[in-house]
Formats: sequence, C-alpha cells, structure tokens
Amino acid sequence: MGLKDEMEALVSSVNEHKKFKQLACYSMDCLSKVLAPPNARWRENLQMATECGAAKTTVQVLRLHPGNEQVLLGCSDTLGKLAAEPRNAEIIAAEGGVEALLASIEAADDLPASVVGDALNLLENLSAHHKALGYMAKDPALIERLLKLVPQN
Repeated sequence: MGLKDEMEALVSSVNEHKKFKQLACYSMDCLSKVLAPPNARWRENLQMATECGAAKTTVQVLRLHPGNEQVLLGCSDTLGKLAAEPRNAEIIAAEGGVEALLASIEAADDLPASVVGDALNLLENLSAHHKALGYMAKDPALIERLLKLVPQN
C-alpha cells in the first residue's frame, strides 16, 4: 500500500465514521498521528492529506457534533496539524472551520479552560497564513465572537 492509498484510507475512515462520535474521534486520532513528528514522513503525509480532503472532512465532523468535548479536542488537534500547510489553512477557513470551532465551544455547557485553549490554538496556526486570515477578517461577527472568548485583564 502506497502513501496515497494509506492517506486515502485514513481520510475515508474519518469520513465514513463522522456521524459516530467515538469512531470519528478514533479515526481522527489515527490521522493526526501521521501528520506530525515523530512520524518520519509527516511532511509527505501532510501534503497527501491536503490532496485527500482531510481538512474539509475534519471540519464536517466538528460541525456534526457541536459542544462535544472529545470531538472538539480531536478536531482541533487534527485541524491544527493540517493548518501547518498553507493550502489546508485556507481550506479550513473557507470551509467554515473557525465558525464550526466557535459554535462547538459556544454549544458546550462546561468546557474546561484548557480545552478551550487547546481549541483556540487552531486560530494561532491559521493566523500564520494570510489567505486564511482573509477569510476570517471578512466576517466582523466572527471577530466579535472570538473576542468574547479572550479573557479580559
């Protein structure tokens, strides 16, 4: 099985299980593990994940389960790793990944601050790419929602 086949199988598994929280989380965890060190092929995997639609699929999972802590963590982790690649960052922003992230945070009753912080790390990863920032800057309501999550000193 080649690299493309492996990545297609991982993304397909996430897509196939996206309606089932635990299976989706497991599938995303498997995908996430190959997208960063210590995996020696993480850069190649990241490029292949882009071609296989991993970012769009992961945003779909996040949208299907707003307010679920485990899904939020899994999606945030996977999207954060995918956002290291500029095309993925743009796809995440264009597909409404930030909106889905905020909707999930807002739908949860009692998310620990650490979970919200981990989820918001995705924004930091996206902000490194000007095209992704462009999508976010077009929506003043989105910026307002983001600012409500930032602790005031």
